Amino acid sequence: MTTTKLGKHSTAKNNAGQPTSENKAALYPICSPDRWGLRFSDADTDPKRKGALAYPVARDYARLMGSLLTSVQWGNAYYGPVGSTPKLKLQWPLDADSIEDLRELIKPVMLAALTARSPDGGGIPAAAVPQGITLTDSQGASDEDGHFSAQDWSLVLVLSKLKGLFDVTSASIDAGTRYEGLKTLKAFADTIYHEMRHCQQSFWIYAFVQQHPDNFPDTQIDKWPAASTAAHKRAMAIASQAATTPIPDDPPMIAGIKRMAIAQYLYSLSIWRSVKGFHPLYLPDDASLQREYETVRALAVDWLKHVGHGGRSQESSATFSQPGGS
Repeated sequence: MTTTKLGKHSTAKNNAGQPTSENKAALYPICSPDRWGLRFSDADTDPKRKGALAYPVARDYARLMGSLLTSVQWGNAYYGPVGSTPKLKLQWPLDADSIEDLRELIKPVMLAALTARSPDGGGIPAAAVPQGITLTDSQGASDEDGHFSAQDWSLVLVLSKLKGLFDVTSASIDAGTRYEGLKTLKAFADTIYHEMRHCQQSFWIYAFVQQHPDNFPDTQIDKWPAASTAAHKRAMAIASQAATTPIPDDPPMIAGIKRMAIAQYLYSLSIWRSVKGFHPLYLPDDASLQREYETVRALAVDWLKHVGHGGRSQESSATFSQPGGS
C-alpha cells in the first residue's frame, strides 16, 4: 500500500482503482464537516446521552446567538422572556444606524465562536476574525443568505429573510407566529455559523498551503494566498499571519484542510483561466497558468480518490463541479 503526505505526517492510500463510496467520480469539496474548530465534538458527559457526541462550541454559539437575537424587538415582535426589556429595537427597512447596532450586537458572539479552542483545536487568532461584516437588505443576483470571501476577508449577511419578522401588527404574538419567527431567527443564526466555518477553514487552508507546499508537488500553491488577497490589505495581512501560525497536529483535521485546499486552489485557477488576459504575478502567461491548472486538477482527482485519515475515501456534503469545463 502506498502513502501520501499529510502535513508532516503520511497516511496510507487506498487502492488506486477504488471509487468513492458512492461509486462516482470524485468532486471537489469547498466545505468539510470535520470535527474541529466550530464543529469540535467529544463524547457527551450527560449519562442520559451515553455514546452520543457533544458539540460544545456549536452549542455555546447557538445559546449565545439565540439569546441575542431573541433580545431584539423586530418591529412589534419581541421573542424575549416575558417582562424583559429588548436590547435593541428595529424597524423595517433598517437604516444605517440600525444595521450598525445589529452588527455590533453579533460581533462578540462571532469572536467567541471563531476563537474557541484556539490555538490547538482549530480556533483562529482574534486578529483573523472578519471585521468587514456587511448586512444588506438585498440578495442581489445571488440567492445566498450569506457569503464569506477569503479574497477580501469579508462576511456578507442578507437581511431580506428577516423582513417577515416585521410584518407582525400586534405586540401580542400567537403560538404559530412565534414559532415562525423563532424559525426565521434560527435560520439567520445558522447562516452566520455556516459562513464563519468558511472563514475558519480558509484561514487554515492558507496556513497549510504556505507551510506545507511539499504536500502539493510540482505546484506553486504557496503563492496562491498572497496572489488571491493582493488587492486587499487586511486580507493580505491575515494570509501572512496564517503562514506563521502553528497548525494543530491533528491528522483528520489536516486531511480535511488538504482536500479543501486543493479544491479551492483549483477553483481559483479555473476563475483566472476564464478571465481573458488576467494572470497572477507568479503565473505570468496563458501557458504557465494552464500548466498549473492541469497539474492541480490531476492532484485534486488523485487526492479525492485516496483521501482520508487511514486511506479511506471521503465525501463532503458541499461539493462543486469544476467551473467552465476542463
